[in-house]
Amino acid sequence: MDHPTHELWLADLYPAERLRYFYGQLLSAGDFQKEQDYWRRKNQLHNRFALGHGVVCGLGVSPLTTTQGNGVRISAGLALDEWGREIVISTDVDIVPLRLFDDCDPMSAGDDFLPPAVHISVCYRELAGERHPVGSVEPDVGEDRDAVGSLVESYCIRVQEGAVVDVSTGTDAEAMELLRSGRLRDALCLIAATTCPPASADPCVVLANVEVDENGSLSVDACGPRVIVPTNRLLLQLAESLTRTTTTSP
Repeated sequence: MDHPTHELWLADLYPAERLRYFYGQLLSAGDFQKEQDYWRRKNQLHNRFALGHGVVCGLGVSPLTTTQGNGVRISAGLALDEWGREIVISTDVDIVPLRLFDDCDPMSAGDDFLPPAVHISVCYRELAGERHPVGSVEPDVGEDRDAVGSLVESYCIRVQEGAVVDVSTGTDAEAMELLRSGRLRDALCLIAATTCPPASADPCVVLANVEVDENGSLSVDACGPRVIVPTNRLLLQLAESLTRTTTTSP
Protein backbone atom coordinates (compact mmCIF):
# COMPACT_ATOMS: atom_id res chain seq x y z
CA MET A 1 0.00 0.00 0.00
CA ASP A 2 2.08 2.91 -1.29
CA HIS A 3 1.27 6.63 -1.33
CA PRO A 4 4.26 8.10 -3.22
CA THR A 5 2.85 11.62 -3.63
CA HIS A 6 1.90 11.86 0.03
CA GLU A 7 5.22 10.40 1.18
CA LEU A 8 7.22 12.75 -1.02
CA TRP A 9 5.30 15.76 0.34
CA LEU A 10 6.23 14.69 3.88
CA ALA A 11 9.91 14.82 2.92
CA ASP A 12 9.87 18.26 1.27
CA LEU A 13 10.40 21.69 2.79
CA TYR A 14 7.03 23.20 3.67
CA PRO A 15 5.90 25.19 6.71
CA ALA A 16 4.55 22.79 9.33
CA GLU A 17 0.84 22.95 10.21
CA ARG A 18 -0.46 21.31 13.38
CA LEU A 19 -3.95 20.91 14.71
CA ARG A 20 -5.27 23.32 17.33
CA TYR A 21 -7.68 21.52 19.63
CA PHE A 22 -10.60 23.24 21.37
CA TYR A 23 -13.58 22.22 23.51
CA GLY A 24 -16.53 20.98 21.47
CA GLN A 25 -14.36 20.22 18.42
CA LEU A 26 -15.59 17.49 16.08
CA LEU A 27 -12.74 15.26 14.95
CA SER A 28 -12.71 13.05 11.87
CA ALA A 29 -10.32 10.44 10.50
CA GLY A 30 -8.75 13.19 8.40
CA ASP A 31 -7.89 15.17 11.53
CA PHE A 32 -6.13 12.23 13.14
CA GLN A 33 -4.29 11.57 9.87
CA LYS A 34 -3.11 15.19 9.88
CA GLU A 35 -1.88 14.73 13.45
CA GLN A 36 0.12 11.66 12.42
CA ASP A 37 1.50 13.44 9.35
CA TYR A 38 2.72 16.35 11.46
CA TRP A 39 4.96 14.12 13.60
CA ARG A 40 5.96 11.86 10.73
CA ARG A 41 7.08 14.89 8.76
CA LYS A 42 9.11 16.22 11.67
CA ASN A 43 10.86 12.86 11.94
CA GLN A 44 11.49 12.57 8.21
CA LEU A 45 12.91 16.09 7.90
CA HIS A 46 15.21 15.47 10.86
CA ASN A 47 16.40 12.22 9.33
CA ARG A 48 16.95 13.79 5.89
CA PHE A 49 18.79 16.94 6.88
CA ALA A 50 20.29 16.17 10.30
CA LEU A 51 21.34 12.55 9.76
CA GLY A 52 21.26 11.92 6.02
CA HIS A 53 20.34 8.77 4.15
CA GLY A 54 21.95 5.37 3.88
CA VAL A 55 22.75 2.41 6.10
CA VAL A 56 22.64 3.00 9.87
CA CYS A 57 23.69 -0.48 10.96
CA GLY A 58 23.73 -4.03 9.65
CA LEU A 59 22.36 -4.83 6.17
CA GLY A 60 25.58 -6.55 5.15
CA VAL A 61 25.49 -8.39 1.83
CA SER A 62 27.51 -11.59 1.47
CA PRO A 63 27.66 -14.34 -1.17
CA LEU A 64 25.77 -17.53 -0.40
CA THR A 65 25.97 -20.94 -2.05
CA THR A 66 23.28 -23.58 -1.48
CA THR A 67 21.90 -26.60 -3.28
CA GLN A 68 19.50 -24.21 -5.00
CA GLY A 69 22.30 -22.16 -6.54
CA ASN A 70 24.40 -19.06 -5.91
CA GLY A 71 22.87 -16.09 -4.21
CA VAL A 72 23.36 -13.51 -1.48
CA ARG A 73 22.34 -13.01 2.13
CA ILE A 74 21.24 -9.60 3.41
CA SER A 75 21.68 -9.36 7.17
CA ALA A 76 19.19 -7.67 9.46
CA GLY A 77 19.65 -3.96 9.97
CA LEU A 78 18.39 -0.40 9.72
CA ALA A 79 18.58 2.21 6.96
CA LEU A 80 17.18 5.67 6.26
CA ASP A 81 15.93 6.27 2.74
CA GLU A 82 16.30 9.59 0.89
CA TRP A 83 12.86 10.70 2.07
CA GLY A 84 13.89 10.26 5.71
CA ARG A 85 11.88 7.08 6.30
CA GLU A 86 13.19 4.25 8.46
CA ILE A 87 13.68 0.88 6.77
CA VAL A 88 13.91 -2.04 9.19
CA ILE A 89 14.85 -5.57 8.15
CA SER A 90 14.40 -7.61 11.33
CA THR A 91 15.78 -10.96 10.08
CA ASP A 92 18.33 -12.07 7.50
CA VAL A 93 17.02 -12.33 3.93
CA ASP A 94 18.40 -14.87 1.45
CA ILE A 95 18.07 -14.35 -2.31
CA VAL A 96 18.86 -17.74 -3.85
CA PRO A 97 19.35 -18.10 -6.69
CA LEU A 98 20.22 -14.49 -7.41
CA ARG A 99 18.10 -13.07 -10.23
CA LEU A 100 16.68 -9.80 -11.47
CA PHE A 101 13.47 -8.81 -9.70
CA ASP A 102 11.65 -5.85 -8.22
CA ASP A 103 9.77 -6.79 -5.08
CA CYS A 104 8.51 -3.18 -4.86
CA ASP A 105 6.55 -3.45 -8.13
CA PRO A 106 3.63 -5.91 -7.92
CA MET A 107 3.50 -6.00 -11.74
CA SER A 108 7.13 -7.09 -12.04
CA ALA A 109 7.53 -10.78 -12.88
CA GLY A 110 11.30 -10.83 -12.48
CA ASP A 111 13.82 -12.34 -14.86
CA ASP A 112 15.90 -15.50 -14.43
CA PHE A 113 18.55 -14.02 -16.73
CA LEU A 114 21.46 -12.71 -14.69
CA PRO A 115 23.72 -10.11 -16.38
CA PRO A 116 27.44 -9.75 -15.55
CA ALA A 117 26.74 -7.01 -13.00
CA VAL A 118 23.75 -6.12 -10.81
CA HIS A 119 23.08 -3.91 -7.81
CA ILE A 120 20.88 -4.60 -4.81
CA SER A 121 18.71 -1.93 -3.17
CA VAL A 122 16.27 -1.85 -0.28
CA CYS A 123 13.21 0.41 -0.30
CA TYR A 124 10.55 1.51 2.16
CA ARG A 125 7.11 0.00 1.65
CA GLU A 126 3.88 0.14 3.63
CA LEU A 127 1.73 -2.97 3.89
CA ALA A 128 -1.87 -3.27 5.00
CA GLY A 129 -2.20 -4.51 8.57
CA GLU A 130 -5.17 -5.97 10.41
CA ARG A 131 -8.69 -5.10 9.35
CA HIS A 132 -11.00 -3.62 11.96
CA PRO A 133 -14.80 -3.55 12.03
CA VAL A 134 -16.49 -0.34 10.90
CA GLY A 135 -18.94 1.07 13.42
CA SER A 136 -21.03 2.93 10.83
CA VAL A 137 -20.93 2.86 7.06
CA GLU A 138 -19.16 5.96 5.77
CA PRO A 139 -19.36 7.17 2.13
CA ASP A 140 -15.79 6.15 1.36
CA VAL A 141 -16.24 2.71 2.89
CA GLY A 142 -19.32 1.69 0.91
CA GLU A 143 -20.90 -1.60 1.92
CA ASP A 144 -17.78 -2.96 3.60
CA ARG A 145 -18.22 -3.65 7.28
CA ASP A 146 -14.49 -3.58 8.00
CA ALA A 147 -11.48 -1.56 6.89
CA VAL A 148 -7.69 -1.59 7.15
CA GLY A 149 -6.96 -0.49 10.70
CA SER A 150 -3.17 -0.31 10.63
CA LEU A 151 -0.20 0.00 8.31
CA VAL A 152 3.02 -1.99 8.64
CA GLU A 153 6.15 0.03 7.84
CA SER A 154 7.96 -2.70 5.92
CA TYR A 155 10.48 -2.96 3.06
CA CYS A 156 10.99 -4.38 -0.40
CA ILE A 157 14.14 -5.41 -2.27
CA ARG A 158 15.30 -4.75 -5.81
CA VAL A 159 17.94 -6.57 -7.83
CA GLN A 160 18.56 -4.49 -10.96
CA GLU A 161 20.92 -4.72 -13.90
CA GLY A 162 24.20 -2.80 -13.89
CA ALA A 163 26.57 -1.58 -11.21
CA VAL A 164 26.11 1.67 -9.29
CA VAL A 165 29.06 4.05 -9.17
CA ASP A 166 30.97 4.19 -5.89
CA VAL A 167 30.08 6.89 -3.42
CA SER A 168 32.31 9.92 -3.93
CA THR A 169 34.87 10.44 -1.16
CA GLY A 170 36.31 13.63 -2.63
CA THR A 171 36.60 16.66 -0.39
CA ASP A 172 36.22 20.28 -1.38
CA ALA A 173 39.73 21.71 -1.77
CA GLU A 174 38.84 25.00 -0.08
CA ALA A 175 37.29 23.21 2.90
CA MET A 176 40.37 20.99 3.23
CA GLU A 177 42.64 24.03 3.24
CA LEU A 178 40.58 25.60 6.02
CA LEU A 179 40.81 22.38 8.07
CA ARG A 180 44.59 22.17 7.60
CA SER A 181 44.94 25.72 8.89
CA GLY A 182 42.84 24.95 11.95
CA ARG A 183 39.83 27.02 10.87
CA LEU A 184 37.22 24.38 11.69
CA ARG A 185 34.31 26.79 12.07
CA ASP A 186 35.03 28.43 8.71
CA ALA A 187 35.14 25.00 7.08
CA LEU A 188 31.77 24.12 8.61
CA CYS A 189 30.27 27.41 7.44
CA LEU A 190 31.53 26.77 3.92
CA ILE A 191 30.06 23.27 3.78
CA ALA A 192 26.77 24.27 5.44
CA ALA A 193 26.25 27.09 2.94
CA THR A 194 25.19 24.60 0.26
CA THR A 195 21.51 24.58 -0.64
CA CYS A 196 19.11 22.05 0.86
CA PRO A 197 18.91 19.17 -1.62
CA PRO A 198 15.46 18.35 -3.02
CA ALA A 199 13.91 14.99 -2.25
CA SER A 200 15.13 12.37 -4.69
CA ALA A 201 12.66 10.76 -7.09
CA ASP A 202 14.10 7.35 -6.13
CA PRO A 203 14.54 7.20 -2.34
CA CYS A 204 15.81 3.59 -2.15
CA VAL A 205 19.11 2.71 -0.49
CA VAL A 206 21.77 0.84 -2.49
CA LEU A 207 23.34 -1.98 -0.47
CA ALA A 208 25.84 -3.59 -2.84
CA ASN A 209 27.13 -4.22 -6.34
CA VAL A 210 27.44 -7.85 -7.40
CA GLU A 211 29.62 -9.16 -10.21
CA VAL A 212 28.75 -12.49 -11.80
CA ASP A 213 31.77 -14.54 -12.91
CA GLU A 214 31.71 -16.79 -15.96
CA ASN A 215 31.42 -19.85 -13.73
CA GLY A 216 28.40 -18.36 -11.98
CA SER A 217 30.17 -17.43 -8.74
CA LEU A 218 29.39 -14.05 -7.22
CA SER A 219 31.69 -11.23 -6.06
CA VAL A 220 30.02 -8.74 -3.71
CA ASP A 221 31.09 -5.13 -3.17
CA ALA A 222 29.05 -3.99 -0.17
CA CYS A 223 31.19 -0.94 0.58
CA GLY A 224 31.89 1.12 -2.56
CA PRO A 225 28.29 2.00 -3.55
CA ARG A 226 26.94 2.08 0.01
CA VAL A 227 26.11 5.39 1.71
CA ILE A 228 26.66 5.30 5.49
CA VAL A 229 24.65 7.41 7.93
CA PRO A 230 27.24 9.13 10.21
CA THR A 231 25.42 8.62 13.50
CA ASN A 232 26.86 9.81 16.80
CA ARG A 233 27.68 6.20 17.66
CA LEU A 234 29.73 5.72 14.50
CA LEU A 235 31.48 9.07 14.86
CA LEU A 236 32.39 8.25 18.46
CA GLN A 237 33.85 4.90 17.40
CA LEU A 238 35.82 6.63 14.65
CA ALA A 239 37.13 9.26 17.06
CA GLU A 240 38.18 6.56 19.55
CA SER A 241 40.00 4.66 16.79
CA LEU A 242 41.83 7.80 15.68
CA THR A 243 42.76 8.56 19.30
CA ARG A 244 44.20 5.08 19.83
CA THR A 245 46.10 5.32 16.56
CA THR A 246 47.59 8.68 17.55
CA THR A 247 48.60 7.61 21.06
CA THR A 248 50.26 4.38 19.86
CA SER A 249 52.18 6.00 17.01
CA PRO A 250 55.97 6.26 17.60
